[in-house]
Amino acid sequence: MKKVLASVLAAAMVLGTASVAFAGNIKKTSKGSYAYSLIVDMSSDNDEYETGAPYLVTYGPDDAGTDEDTAGNKAEIVIEPDGTLRISDIKAHVNTKNVTASVKKNDGFNYTDPVTGKRYDAPVLTLKGNAGLRDFEFDDYEVELDITIGSADLSSAGEVLSKSVNNDKDITITVRHDEAVAYSRLQDFEEDTNYTNSKTNGVVYNFDEVIGDESRIRANDYVDVYFKGNYGTDYENMRLVDDDIDEIVDFFGDVDVDCYDFIANPKFASKVKVVIDADSGSVLYEYNKKTGDVTKVDAEYDSDGWAFETKVLGTYIVAEEEYEEGTISKDGETSSDEETEEPTDGDKTNPGTGANDMVGAAAAMAVVSLVAAGAVAFKKASK
Repeated sequence: MKKVLASVLAAAMVLGTASVAFAGNIKKTSKGSYAYSLIVDMSSDNDEYETGAPYLVTYGPDDAGTDEDTAGNKAEIVIEPDGTLRISDIKAHVNTKNVTASVKKNDGFNYTDPVTGKRYDAPVLTLKGNAGLRDFEFDDYEVELDITIGSADLSSAGEVLSKSVNNDKDITITVRHDEAVAYSRLQDFEEDTNYTNSKTNGVVYNFDEVIGDESRIRANDYVDVYFKGNYGTDYENMRLVDDDIDEIVDFFGDVDVDCYDFIANPKFASKVKVVIDADSGSVLYEYNKKTGDVTKVDAEYDSDGWAFETKVLGTYIVAEEEYEEGTISKDGETSSDEETEEPTDGDKTNPGTGANDMVGAAAAMAVVSLVAAGAVAFKKASK
């Protein structure tokens, strides 16, 4: 009985071991210009590489580090075959939408043949952050690599060895990390403190519930946002883009404009004060991307520029001179109040019925004719 039990336990351990993937390491490397590397061999099928995997953000510095404070937009990982093994083919498959992945098959320096001097270049996996505007907190990501690996064909050492392998085998490995990708680095927002948006600092803020003493976020060189009040405990993306907006430039025509777009439309429980640096002769407008409406902002000019309060940050336009409000349609056509012509007499509508005056007159004449015809018919019937 003991022997049977021991056999059952041994079999269970074998099955359990077979079902658990090996946890591989991703390491910092000094080879070439690449920051990371991992090693695979013929037995690496179903292995997972998480330890040392990069932290990624959509908006941040180019080079990704290994924690939230050093997260970056891009990480390049050399996929190194162990010993004399060589990789002849590799494909990447992204399992989560918050990252992108691409592979260069022969780009990472790995091995130089000592006799011929011919070099074998290992594949390089490039990961980039692709989290959405409202992906505030770090989330999981996962990428699978399908790899064909085999022994180097040393008899053809005078050739490039990346496609010269014997006894090749198809394996799949996974590069992943829990809670390691977000839109940007995170800043904790507290009272009586000034903050600045940047790729290094981050543009996503975790707000304290109550800001008793005023704090400020410098969104860019020309726009400041001031906070004082109860803002809950929410995260918000405060990224500001000041690129020209094509439909706005077309709408204003010859009038020079500057665009300031809070692309995530952050919303707050209490009002914030926005100050946009501009000349006193300029005019401030807001562009509603959903409706296409361009409307003048009820703002006051002080020594720092145009100031106003709001609970929702949107898209703001500083125009060098006043321009008529209007609407930009989805097909790109624009109209402003100054382009709306007064209808001619023939086009005016009857306020009571909404009908055209001439149509109403014609209808009246038709009624008179019917009445007359009815009268004639009545006379004939009476005779």
